[in-house]
Amino acid sequence: MSVQHPNCIYIFEILRANNKIYIFMEFANGGDLTTAIEKKGALPESLACYWFWHTSEALAFMHREHKIAHRDIKGDNILIHRGIAKLTDFGFAKYSWDDKNDQAVLAETYCGTEPYYSPQLAMRGAYNPYAADCWAMGVVLFVCIHNKFPFHYGDNQKMLNQMNDPNFLPGRYATPMSKDLQNLQEGLFQLNEKRRMTMAEVLQHPWIKKRGKKD
Repeated sequence: MSVQHPNCIYIFEILRANNKIYIFMEFANGGDLTTAIEKKGALPESLACYWFWHTSEALAFMHREHKIAHRDIKGDNILIHRGIAKLTDFGFAKYSWDDKNDQAVLAETYCGTEPYYSPQLAMRGAYNPYAADCWAMGVVLFVCIHNKFPFHYGDNQKMLNQMNDPNFLPGRYATPMSKDLQNLQEGLFQLNEKRRMTMAEVLQHPWIKKRGKKD
């Protein structure tokens, strides 16, 4: 409930009664991003940029102001309300910051949704949950533009082999991309967590600076 941002679904109240938990939250009239892509097909860069920018603002706020990692970034958890994208479903969200050393606490709890796994999650190793969020945002971006997942899933080793093959991803492009978009995509898909773009860096990227527009 502490995460209050224009691009986050607002939680009004959480109540426990009759052994159940009731969450009263803001209504989104446009469904989720996954459904929007299923209806529209691959999104034009302008609309993809517009909704990706909204989601990036929300996630950057969580990372920066609350040091909370979402840990389940995916199209289903990005809702559309009056044309505005809003991040939702904080069921796996967690404060994962070492205040004393001012750095992320590596996680060993494997949560999220498989097609959005970072290499570290696929390897079942310790991982930076904030960097894992950024990788998942890269998957969201790819799906927006190409209407398919960047890597096959269901077999972690096969997924890892594809992630490590520099020639694999270009062959998955279904739609021509601007140079700025491709640069952003590559920055989010850095295998090394320390080199991967942060959400703060995403917001300063030239492609995001265009802000996009509603379509």
